[in-house]
Amino acid sequence: MKRNLFFIFAVSIILSGFIISSVCCKSIPENSAASETTATAQTSTTSQINKSEEISKSSEDTTTTTKIEETMQTKSNLPQGEINFKTDDGININGNIFGNFNRLVILSHMFPTDQTSWIKFAKFLNENDISALTYDFRGYGKSGGEKDIPDTYKDLEAALKFLNQYSLDKIYLMGASMGGTASILVASESDANGVITISAPDEFEGLSAKEAIKNLKCPKLFIASKNDTYAFESMNFFYDNSDEPKEKLALDGKSHGTFIFDEEPENGDKIKESVITFLKSF
Repeated sequence: MKRNLFFIFAVSIILSGFIISSVCCKSIPENSAASETTATAQTSTTSQINKSEEISKSSEDTTTTTKIEETMQTKSNLPQGEINFKTDDGININGNIFGNFNRLVILSHMFPTDQTSWIKFAKFLNENDISALTYDFRGYGKSGGEKDIPDTYKDLEAALKFLNQYSLDKIYLMGASMGGTASILVASESDANGVITISAPDEFEGLSAKEAIKNLKCPKLFIASKNDTYAFESMNFFYDNSDEPKEKLALDGKSHGTFIFDEEPENGDKIKESVITFLKSF
């Protein structure tokens, strides 16, 4: 009997130990999981704070960059709207400035139009962060003096001299027909950053660029319609007789100068695309 009681007592002790061991083993993972959950939550919170700080820093950097770019684009402090300046031979020239960006294109008009033929294009340049100056040659529009085609280049020289008093990074000369011929003449003797011509003749009523083209060192873009015979031949003459860098754009059409934009819109778009690419390249 005693032996049976001893056996039962021993078994009870063993079972009790087993139950206590099981309970302890189960409780340990639960505490461990709780700790891991807490650690994960803390890590997630820290990550979110770091991301918020990064986003805030990125926003500040973007704002700063934007302000710097805006300052760079408007640093020239150009007068806006209608202006007047005088040539070396005393002629009063009327013009208009569009935009206040640090790159500018002087737009010289064709015969027999005036500066109004360039206004739409000037606004297009503004849309691409480029300023523009339109003006009337002597004897045209609001400018003084008499029409004198051989001396039109003097009016462009005066425009360039007027602009040199402002802090512009780059100045380009662009002209249609006789305005293009004058642009080549002036660019060959100045520090212009580039010249663009549309339908420019190599010679027109005493205004000639046949010799000047040989001295033209700045980047150049010559444009003309294939069926605008004399202008097309002149374009090839300018291209063949000038140094690199140089480009030319031959259009499938017959329109001349700034008339191309209204008469042949598709070619007008090609001109715009080529001009912007050229200006961004040089």
